[in-house]
Amino acid sequence: MDFELELPPLIPAMTLRDTVLFPQIVLPLYIFEPRYRAMLQDVLEGDRLFAIVREADVTDSAENPAEPPSAYATVGIIRGAHKNADGTSNLVLQGIARVRVEGVETEEPYRVIRIAPVEDDLSPDSETLQACQTALRRRVEGEGVGKDDLPQEFLDFMHSIEDPALYVDYLAYAVCSCPSTKQKILGTPTVLERYRIIEGYLDRCAQRNALFQQLQGKTEDDRISLN
Repeated sequence: MDFELELPPLIPAMTLRDTVLFPQIVLPLYIFEPRYRAMLQDVLEGDRLFAIVREADVTDSAENPAEPPSAYATVGIIRGAHKNADGTSNLVLQGIARVRVEGVETEEPYRVIRIAPVEDDLSPDSETLQACQTALRRRVEGEGVGKDDLPQEFLDFMHSIEDPALYVDYLAYAVCSCPSTKQKILGTPTVLERYRIIEGYLDRCAQRNALFQQLQGKTEDDRISLN
């Protein structure tokens, strides 16, 4: 199992503006920058591991480097890579572990970060987590959050997930359009708190939709621009 891999303390990293990767999620990437081409070559010759780090929501300053990394990231393993004739590459990265970013080791020839593994906190007990998962599953499948916006095949797959930690991560990745909320969930070791975060996000979405429907009234969608 990939989760049993012993992660190195230093690992290459891609810092992306609004991309958050979760463990087990598969992420397609297009590699074109020279620094990431160099990184990819080294990684493919080694353990095939690198981290995806979201750029932190801070203002650049003397204290903050360019592309400041968020405090938490996900280490992924390259499942497949294809080098194009122009030197760019397409690859598939699968997340395998949450990590805490403890600092930037070097920026040349590409960014390398210091990391520490993050274990899921499954407190208070498995019954409570299973109850949270069941309630969230009913909400997603019954209130239209997933039924209207996600393919049935994905909903069927989600329904088959028994692990509460894996379920909430997959759901956050699939239905949450707010990178900051995704990052907050990634950086929350306590699984129960992750459920509270995604439930709060869904509540806000439902409130916005209800307000939109109230403001729209009986006007049809394709006639809103005429008002």
